[in-house]
Amino acid sequence: MGVIMFGRRYRQALTTLLLVTIAGFAFSFLGGFSIGRFTALLPLLVTAFAVTHGRAAWLQVAAYVAAILIICCSPG
Repeated sequence: MGVIMFGRRYRQALTTLLLVTIAGFAFSFLGGFSIGRFTALLPLLVTAFAVTHGRAAWLQVAAYVAAILIICCSPG
């Protein structure tokens, strides 16, 4: 069994999400270490995107909804 190579569009999308996440953390850092809900949501969306690649559409939607609900329902 060899190395599984992901498609070009998947790699580009994952790279874009990672760069946006890093930019969000940099923005929060410059804003005085304020980690808001949006900044915390990006890593959850990246994780949902990465782990559901190639899975059924309903599972992908469930992962994104779970990521959003974790942020929306968390205290503070």
